Amino acid sequence: MKEAIRRKRKQLGCLPRSKYDIIVRCLNGSFDVPVKKRTPEENNCLAMIRKRKDFEHGDRGSLLCGGKQVLVKEDLPRFVEKMFMENKGCGARVIYNKLKVNYTGFSEQAILEILYNSKYYHEKYPRFTNKPKPKTITEE
Repeated sequence: MKEAIRRKRKQLGCLPRSKYDIIVRCLNGSFDVPVKKRTPEENNCLAMIRKRKDFEHGDRGSLLCGGKQVLVKEDLPRFVEKMFMENKGCGARVIYNKLKVNYTGFSEQAILEILYNSKYYHEKYPRFTNKPKPKTITEE
């Protein structure tokens, strides 16, 4: 007999605060919007809960997916800055690998964009683009 091949689940993407709150309310059992009055976003969240069986409610009211805490899109810059300061300055790949141990809902590209748009990153790693043009030296 062939053994069933278990596929690795796709990682959960970044959730906006509204979707995060809908999923938490569903897991609490306090989501009681009638079917006819549900918005497309609410229907999308309910379908996500049905498809992904690994959603849980955490200890402090947080949302867990596969045992990892789900980060909200609006809170991601705060987590990136905290990790950057704890490591005394590091790149996007290091931050991504350290965050993915306990959290889910972000990508390395999202972290890179946050770092490039932040002041603390450019203070630590300045870009010197105002260099003079090289002069050609000729023999006389």
